[in-house]
Amino acid sequence: MNSDVLTHMAVGTSLATIVFTSINAIRAHHKKGAVRWHLFVWLTVGIVLGTVLGALTAAQITGRCCRRLSACSPFASRFRWPSSCSPRPVLGSRASPSLAWPAG
Repeated sequence: MNSDVLTHMAVGTSLATIVFTSINAIRAHHKKGAVRWHLFVWLTVGIVLGTVLGALTAAQITGRCCRRLSACSPFASRFRWPSSCSPRPVLGSRASPSLAWPAG
């Protein structure tokens, strides 16, 4: 099989595993009453949009480019947000759904 196809299949398999793991985690947290469904809806919109854009992007890149991006992403995510700049949660506050959807 072509190495370009294998790279895309490996990334797709990894993402599919994340979907099923997430579904199980949501079910377990729901049983404990720990899911904020009003936020879940907004996050789902962002996840669906990100999935569509990601699929369209993946269809346009070569396997070699996909391998390079996969190799660089762990290093890039390390520098994405310094730990000293993390926001502090405010007790009793709720996230705004209008700001939460891009996070998905």
